Amino acid sequence: MQEPTPVFDVYSQYYNLCYQDKNYKAEAAYVRDSLAHCGVKNGNVLEFGCGTGIHGRLLAEMGYRVHGVDRSPEMIFQAKEGSGFTCAT
Repeated sequence: MQEPTPVFDVYSQYYNLCYQDKNYKAEAAYVRDSLAHCGVKNGNVLEFGCGTGIHGRLLAEMGYRVHGVDRSPEMIFQAKEGSGFTCAT
């Protein structure tokens, strides 16, 4: 019997399309501002559930060193197509 494909492996193909109207820049700016409020202006960020890597890339553009982790190998595959941060399952 074949193992079922995990839902996020299938979902990864449509994730960016489904969320194309999301304001990722504002969300990344919120994270930046929250980190700055805690005294972290630049540095390392570990992002759990990085998905296709959009937030991680934006934070990297802001000067952070970002490493994303996701349970789905297909999400990581999508994230690795971009640049600016490292990622792993």
